[in-house]
Amino acid sequence: MNCKNCLQELSEDQNYCGACGAKVIRNRITLKNLWGEFSEKVLNLDNAFFKTYIALFKKPEDVINGYIEGVRKKYIHVFSYYALALTLAGLQLFIIRKFFPESMDLKVLMPEGSPQQNTNIDWAYDYYSILALLNLPVYAFLAKLVFIKLKKYNYTEHLVILTYIIAQYTFTNFLIILFATGLGVNFYVIGNI
Repeated sequence: MNCKNCLQELSEDQNYCGACGAKVIRNRITLKNLWGEFSEKVLNLDNAFFKTYIALFKKPEDVINGYIEGVRKKYIHVFSYYALALTLAGLQLFIIRKFFPESMDLKVLMPEGSPQQNTNIDWAYDYYSILALLNLPVYAFLAKLVFIKLKKYNYTEHLVILTYIIAQYTFTNFLIILFATGLGVNFYVIGNI
């Protein structure tokens, strides 16, 4: 039998490939084993996502500096963490725009009678993921400029720092913003708070 991932030859008693480390799958996929794999990887309290989320509250410097210094297995990869956050933010925007569109009224932030009150920024929500990805390098550049005298982190390290920060903010505020907009609080007001 060969490994399905790297095609290395395996013996019948091996549960993991000696070459690439992949788990040997012998069963057909069923709902039961799919659920088992999901709960093992996602719902397990020892998984990297929960470790990363909690550690970014308790000791963010351990996660961020650890990643910058080469720690890659202990916590979830910075861009995987960000990709999950973007997915959640997209879901949040979909729910709010579909069920609570009145909370997306931008007029509450504009002075009465200003021409900006009639501005339509729906396009920004349609392309939120792309805009969020494009903003990351800009934020990292601005952070580099703000902390230029410290010279502790280079541009790419600022990119990692901001990616973790923005993802953490997104995960933390997901339920808070959904709950508040469900109660009638304006999306922009609760987002700024």
